[in-house]
Amino acid sequence: MTIKVLVAYATKNRSTAEIARTIAAVLRKQGRDAEMRWARDVGEVHACDAVELGSPLHAGQWQISAWALRIGATLLGEPAVDPGGRT
Repeated sequence: MTIKVLVAYATKNRSTAEIARTIAAVLRKQGRDAEMRWARDVGEVHACDAVELGSPLHAGQWQISAWALRIGATLLGEPAVDPGGRT
């Protein structure tokens, strides 16, 4: 069985997209079915076996997106909670 991996990313200056592209390529070389998508364009993820989230760092802080919080909560079956206080 092939493992299906979604590599979702957020980016402002395309650098995180380049890293996501590299991660997806490595996963494909390892025999996985890897799909790369901009996080805001991702809807359903339950068909995936794994989700890799990529986000830029600004001033040393991970720029977590609302999408990442919602999808994480969906996968865990729990409400989304952001350490920065956003929901």
